[in-house]
Amino acid sequence: MRAKAVFAIAMCVASLALAQSREPLQQIAQSVGAIALFWFVAITYLIIAAWVSFVSALLPQWVSQRVRAIEMRSIPSFLIGLAVVVVLGVLALLLGKAGKDFPPAGLLALIILLALLISWSVGWVPVTWVVGRRIASAMNWSREDLPTALVGAFVLHLLPFFPVVGWAIILCCMFIAIGSLVVKP
Repeated sequence: MRAKAVFAIAMCVASLALAQSREPLQQIAQSVGAIALFWFVAITYLIIAAWVSFVSALLPQWVSQRVRAIEMRSIPSFLIGLAVVVVLGVLALLLGKAGKDFPPAGLLALIILLALLISWSVGWVPVTWVVGRRIASAMNWSREDLPTALVGAFVLHLLPFFPVVGWAIILCCMFIAIGSLVVKP
C-alpha cells in the first residue's frame, strides 16, 4: 500500500515538473547524479581505507620496509614499475589477440592482467603511507600511525577528479606502487 502511495506521489511530482518545463526535471536528474557520485566516492574510499588498514595491520614490518624503499628510491621504483606495466601490458595485449584463435592464450592474458592488478593494490598501501606522511609533515602534524596513511589514501582517492594533473599523479603513483615491490630499501 505504501509503495503504491509513494509511486503515485512520485508520478504526480514528475508530471507537474514535466508540465511546467524541462528545467526542473533536468535539475532533479542532476541532483540525483550528484548524490550518486557522492555515495560512489564515499563507498569506494571506505573500501580503500579498509584495504589499507587490513594490509597495514597484517604486515606492518613489510609495509614499513616498502615505505622506506619508496622514500629512498622513488625514481628506480617508478622506472621499474613503468617497465613492468609496459612489458606485461604489451604481453597481455598480444596474448589477448592470440586468444581469439587459441583460448588458453586469452586466459594467460587475463592472469597477467590480474597479477598487475594485485601487485598494484598491494603496492598501493605503502604509497598511501608515503603520501600521508608528506601531507602530515607539510601540515606540521606529528603522527606516524594509520591515520596518516588514511589521509594519504583519501588524497589519492580524490586526485582522479582533477582531470589531467590528477590522472598523471595517480599514474605515477601506480608505477611507483608496482616498482616498490621489487626495489630494495
